Amino acid sequence: NGDDDNGDDDNGDDDNGDDNDGDGDDDNGDDNDDSFNCVEGEVLLELFLETDEYPEETKVFLINNEGDFIFEQGFNETRSYSQYSCIPDDDCYTFIIQDANG
Repeated sequence: NGDDDNGDDDNGDDDNGDDNDGDGDDDNGDDNDDSFNCVEGEVLLELFLETDEYPEETKVFLINNEGDFIFEQGFNETRSYSQYSCIPDDDCYTFIIQDANG
């Protein structure tokens, strides 16, 4: 594909995980977000988290500029989690990860 993996190849894919061609795919070959087709005015939020041995103490929150909770999630198993959500692209967000015991 003309891809020399140094970020300056001729096909527009610099292999850094960015969506260079505008197709909604992060261009890193993992295809994890293919089932999410955000509409115009939205952007795909990808959250990857690995909990420790006390997952019930961990929570994550995404809050928009108006203070509305876009999502809140707790965990119950020690493992890796993936979450995908389409969120409006015209807002600012605060992401909080909380561990009850620090």
